Amino acid sequence: MPKVLAKEMGDVVHMAPGGEVEARRFYGQLLGLRETMKPPGEKGVWFSTPEGAFKVLPQEGFRAPLNPVVVARFRVDKAEAMRQALDKARFRHYDAPHEVGTRGFYAHDPWGNRVELRERP
Repeated sequence: MPKVLAKEMGDVVHMAPGGEVEARRFYGQLLGLRETMKPPGEKGVWFSTPEGAFKVLPQEGFRAPLNPVVVARFRVDKAEAMRQALDKARFRHYDAPHEVGTRGFYAHDPWGNRVELRERP
């Protein structure tokens, strides 16, 4: 199973309230991030990476961005296998601009946030 090796950019993405199950499925099961305990009183779903916490936080009135920008970037071990897993789970994905020596693509999480996934040597 492909997995995220490192968080390269982004500490927080937003979701519609009540989206914790989808957050765990996309970021936990599909991307392979490890969920961690959040401080008492905090909301959302928190994941741990060697680079620090990555949080998926609810936001009242959240709407998918019309022109999404990359809100998070992760280095993955197997870009093509990750892309196939996202395709099988019916998540939208498409090519990212070419960077010499890497393979990468964009994917949209359940709320339309654009996430970049890139395999680097």
